[in-house]
Amino acid sequence: MIGALSKAIAQLPDRSLRWVVAKTFACTVTVFAVLWFAVGFAIDTWLTVGEAWINWLIGILGSTVGIVITLVLFAPIATLVASLFQEEAANAVEAQHYPGLGTAPGASLGQSIWAAVRLVIWTMVVNLVCLPLYAFLPGLNLLIFFAVSGYLLSREYFEVVALRRMPRLEAADFRRRHRMPLWTAGITVALLFWIPLLNLLAPIIGTAMMVHVVQGLSQKARQNTI
Repeated sequence: MIGALSKAIAQLPDRSLRWVVAKTFACTVTVFAVLWFAVGFAIDTWLTVGEAWINWLIGILGSTVGIVITLVLFAPIATLVASLFQEEAANAVEAQHYPGLGTAPGASLGQSIWAAVRLVIWTMVVNLVCLPLYAFLPGLNLLIFFAVSGYLLSREYFEVVALRRMPRLEAADFRRRHRMPLWTAGITVALLFWIPLLNLLAPIIGTAMMVHVVQGLSQKARQNTI
């Protein structure tokens, strides 16, 4: 896993990924700036009352909501933005590290976007269900959060990468056979989203890393069958 992550990060400055990184970074910053403004504006506009102290509490509420959105939904929303560029990132990684694979049929842009939308929905649903655990299990709550986030992210990133070269049923079987290493990759991506500045590049790093993970597991499986 460390090797896959190292190769993914090392390729970021390369010409093949530089433009993808720049587009993802700019779009992610723009989307979150608009989102924070929209949340603050909506709360200030719809909930403003006559009492100054109540308005002050409303302002605090708006800031809190913005922080919660950032902490809980940053990864899926950033992934949704990056879904526009994940195919380019995967192509760049394969061209540099696995040229023998040839051109991938590719997952469609619609598949990538739908996978990211599912990630947003499932993240909201699962984290709401886990809210009592987060509140009443201090210390364990972070472990639970990263375990859940890692599982959700591993499914989304694996699907985007795998469906470029595998039919859906084959990809599902591959995921079942390699559940633990893929989950570990997802947890790694989840951790990246908590590192300032690097979190803005986490979707591209995660995509690149998942290409290395899937290819590594595929090569190992082929060697075991010989």
